[in-house]
Amino acid sequence: MFGSVAVGPFNYETVTAGNFETTLRVQNFTLAQIGLLALALRDLSSERIRLGFAKSRGLGLIKAQVKALALRYPLCDLEGEQLRMLGGKEFDSSKLYGVGSFVEPGEDYGYPTPDQINLPPGYEYTSDGWLGSEIRAPGADGDEVDWQSLGRACVPKWKAEVEHGE
Repeated sequence: MFGSVAVGPFNYETVTAGNFETTLRVQNFTLAQIGLLALALRDLSSERIRLGFAKSRGLGLIKAQVKALALRYPLCDLEGEQLRMLGGKEFDSSKLYGVGSFVEPGEDYGYPTPDQINLPPGYEYTSDGWLGSEIRAPGADGDEVDWQSLGRACVPKWKAEVEHGE
């Protein structure tokens, strides 16, 4: 009578379990960008974000886990309590630096300056053995690492950037 089909011609299948692993790589990051990424990871790990088809019907629920976090400074060697860039510029190893900290005075690339925060407890620089340094999130291999404390420390940088409209 109405020209419709009693049982729809389309069937859909759903995945009820599974794992998907990926790696995020960010180069030349500002601390505001790390703050924004932390907010997105917070929402994913809290199951606030759904992906794919039929989200309004309850599908697409995902949960994220961060199993490793490393921030690398390839040309910043660790010498005692100082980080020394290849050109000789020194940085305090108790702080985390964004790309704005590495721009020479007078060079205007639009990066926020100063772009640094104090390292959260448990975070420290280690030498990579190749004239570079890295910071790894504390936590056991295979389990979720403590990325939230670093994220919380960087979120105010994101807030400041949004408030300034940059």
